[in-house]
Amino acid sequence: MRKDLRQAGIVERVERSGYLSVAEAAAALSVTMQTIRRDFDELISVGAIIRHHGGATPNPAGKVTNYATRRSYLNEAKRAIARRLVELVPAGSTIFIETGTTLEALAAELPKLKLARVVTNNMNLAIMLSRHGAWPVEVPQGEVRASDAAILGERAVASLHEYRFDLALIGAGAVAPDGTILDYEPADVAIARTALALARLSYLAADATKFRHTAPLRLAPLTAITGLVTDQKPAPALMRIARKAGIALHVCQDGPGRERARPG
Repeated sequence: MRKDLRQAGIVERVERSGYLSVAEAAAALSVTMQTIRRDFDELISVGAIIRHHGGATPNPAGKVTNYATRRSYLNEAKRAIARRLVELVPAGSTIFIETGTTLEALAAELPKLKLARVVTNNMNLAIMLSRHGAWPVEVPQGEVRASDAAILGERAVASLHEYRFDLALIGAGAVAPDGTILDYEPADVAIARTALALARLSYLAADATKFRHTAPLRLAPLTAITGLVTDQKPAPALMRIARKAGIALHVCQDGPGRERARPG
C-alpha cells in the first residue's frame, strides 16, 4: 500500500474512533508495527494527529498538509458529498468551484450535467474536467500554490470579478459550533469570500470532521451560504442555527436521504 494511502487510512481511523493504537493500525492496514510507528511519527510531526499513550488522538487544530494523503482521506464521504452537490447544480448554470480535495471529487460527477461553464481555482480539477470537453472550463489568473495547485493571490481575486456565478461551491477548514466557517490560509479565505459575493446561490461542502476541528481564520458566517452538504448530521446547536436561518441542510449519511433545515 502506498504511504499516502496508508497515512490517510490512519488519520481517518483516528478521526472516526477518537483514538487509535499503533497495534490496531498495524493490524487494520496489514503492515509492520515499525512501519506504522514511522507513519505516526510523520503525521504527529505535521500536526495531523496527537500522540497519546501508545497511539494517537485527533488534533482539532490539525490539518493534513500532504496533498496526496489529504486526497486519499475520507474518500467515501467526499464521493457522497460530490454526488449530492451535483443534484443541486442548476442546469445551464455558470458555477465556481473552490480548491480542496472534497470539491475535487466533483470531477467524476459534473460531466453528467449540462452547464454553461465551470470556473475553478483548482488546477487539478480544471485539468480533469477539461478532458471531457462538455463545456468551457476556466481558471483565474494568479499564482499556483506548489502544495495543491490552487490558484491564489490578488490577481486571482480580481479576475473572479469578471464573472457572475449562478452557484459557488466552497470548502472550509472547519465549522465552529456557533456556525462560523473557518479556514487556515488568508489566500483561500479571500477567494472563497469573493466567490460567495459574486454568486446567486452557494453551498458549503464539509465532511463531519470539519465540525470537530478548528482553524484560525474567519471565512464567513453560516448564514452567508444557501446550503450545507455534509456526510453526517452536525451537532444540534449547528442544526438550530441552520434551521433558524433557513439554510438547506443536505446529509449524505446512509444513502440518498435528505434533510432540509427550514425556518423555525
